[in-house]
Amino acid sequence: MSERYRTIGDAVTDPLFAELDLALRRGCHVCEDDLAWFTFLNEARLLLDEFYDQYGWDLVYLNTGIFYLLPRNDSLGGAHLSSNAMLVGQVCLLLYLDSATTRTAGRVSRQQILEMLSAVVGEDKLAERLTGRAGRRETRQIELVHQRLGGALKELRALGFVNKASQDEVELRQPLIRFADPVLGDGDYRSRLETLARTGAVQVQGDDELDEEWMDATSEG
Repeated sequence: MSERYRTIGDAVTDPLFAELDLALRRGCHVCEDDLAWFTFLNEARLLLDEFYDQYGWDLVYLNTGIFYLLPRNDSLGGAHLSSNAMLVGQVCLLLYLDSATTRTAGRVSRQQILEMLSAVVGEDKLAERLTGRAGRRETRQIELVHQRLGGALKELRALGFVNKASQDEVELRQPLIRFADPVLGDGDYRSRLETLARTGAVQVQGDDELDEEWMDATSEG
């Protein structure tokens, strides 16, 4: 047990707890980049396991260095990613795994994301996948693609998968690894992830947070 946190009361009265707890309940993922939150969760983990267990929730820690809250019931209401956000999340993970992204400290432009989407899905199918309409290179259709991409990135940002780096750039974050859940295992899972995105099989299996319910449409405002 941490020297700083000997009881649940010590943990939940820490100034960091209230904001962090709210973020976790909203589905946010916490990684080592979130230094203060990550350190707090590491130090108070056993106490917080007990605290959240009372609600029927699990504080999950992955060996990739990611914390998130997983409900065993529907008391949190569930966080849902749209199919667009699932697709963009998978493509962002492919960019995150690219060695070139390391040289930019994880920062990529929206144009790079669109280019990767086109490469994986196919340029002729991209507009239809994002907008639900057959692709036509019309100004309105192109605007709609950018709008849908913006909405998907907003969803991913709310759950801690990406950060907004500038008006045209996003910072890709370690929690994106969760989009590889269905294809992790021996061998090159990158190619299997590409197939997953290309075929539209965006379901992430293995828990109740990133599953078929995340296909539900959410606000893209």
